[in-house]
Amino acid sequence: MKKSWLVMMLAMGLVMLMGITSAWAGDYWHKIGELTKGGKLPVNRQVSACRLECVEGVATINTLVVFDGDKKRGIPITTKLNKGETKDVSLGNKVNVTELGMSLETNGRLAVYIK
Repeated sequence: MKKSWLVMMLAMGLVMLMGITSAWAGDYWHKIGELTKGGKLPVNRQVSACRLECVEGVATINTLVVFDGDKKRGIPITTKLNKGETKDVSLGNKVNVTELGMSLETNGRLAVYIK
């Protein structure tokens, strides 16, 4: 009797741990690429936010463009990032994104993350 109860409790604990782990996985930022000048990066998934991180030099971002096939939406953000600084941009709740593009002036590199 006690062994089956212990096995059942361990199994329930494992299931709960797996549920917590999968919930946290949705909060991770996924790097999709780096840009040294304006352009597009392929995404092909549902996205709720984009993080822009200046990894070298200085970057001035004017507009983030979200593509969903032929449809596109420009998000004006006009910001200047120095090395090590980030800018998070909310896109909405699980927006279909095929590509992310931006107008960018930089003398460095900008890393682009999504979640």
